[in-house]
Amino acid sequence: MKSTHSAKIIEKLSLKYNLPQRVVRTIIMTQYEFLRDSIRSATPGVFETFPSVRLRFFGVWKVQRKKMEIIHANRQRKLERIKLYKNESLHNKE
Repeated sequence: MKSTHSAKIIEKLSLKYNLPQRVVRTIIMTQYEFLRDSIRSATPGVFETFPSVRLRFFGVWKVQRKKMEIIHANRQRKLERIKLYKNESLHNKE
């Protein structure tokens, strides 16, 4: 929340509720930290471990199985290319 728009919203809320801006920023960021921690707690590549998280008045975050499979497959291909590149570079040095 580093944008000027976000800063203005935080400033307005702090004036409205007579709270320091630091406290208002903490209140706002807590829900996004929870969302981040929930998603990070899942096992990569295992659809069933990804939770659906609802942020009140904002929306629901959930992982779509097809997109997760595509991302996981791309990540695996990337790791394989890196391993192949490292092996080729080792053989070229000899």
